[in-house]
Amino acid sequence: MKRSASRISLCFLVIVSFAAMMTSCDLLEGILGGGGGPGGPGGGTGDPVELGSEVDITVGLYPSTYLPLEADFLTALNEARGAEVPPLLDFVRDTSLDALARRYAAAGRCDQDDNLVDSIQSNSTFTICSQAANSAAAASGGTPDPATSVEAWMDTSVGLSNVTADDWTNIGIGCAVGDWDPDGPGGAPSVPDSVIVVVLYVK
Repeated sequence: MKRSASRISLCFLVIVSFAAMMTSCDLLEGILGGGGGPGGPGGGTGDPVELGSEVDITVGLYPSTYLPLEADFLTALNEARGAEVPPLLDFVRDTSLDALARRYAAAGRCDQDDNLVDSIQSNSTFTICSQAANSAAAASGGTPDPATSVEAWMDTSVGLSNVTADDWTNIGIGCAVGDWDPDGPGGAPSVPDSVIVVVLYVK
């Protein structure tokens, strides 16, 4: 895959990618719970994102274009992993992470660092989790393209690490329409009136 973001108009597309790194994560199927990890340098700063209720993906309530878009992002991510030498194993979507990613997309921003780890522990089946990351894509007045977004993520050091780390295995992908206001490291600009795609990565 050519890692170039030259096709992206910075006026219309913003791609962000952050990571919260600690130690390990175990999947406990069907168990929801809370928990917290120790703070790292600069970790967990700021207030956690206020999340709305779980998004209902029932046909007729969740826009019909969103599920195919989520699937296309998974395909683009796994094609990027397959293009690595040697090829990496495909990401596997987790329904509880999908649900959380949709809530972050609806909120228009995503937690970082310890706040992200705490949220995943509290709102998914990954209740013993201390390593997580996220990427997001938004296109002002439109819908971000999966392949272009993944290329742009991979043109950043953190995004490249998220997509190509061989020990990232589980992800969640969610969509919503609204205003993306990242309020995260790097001063990423806000993007109005967009379909927002959030990807959560968990070990």
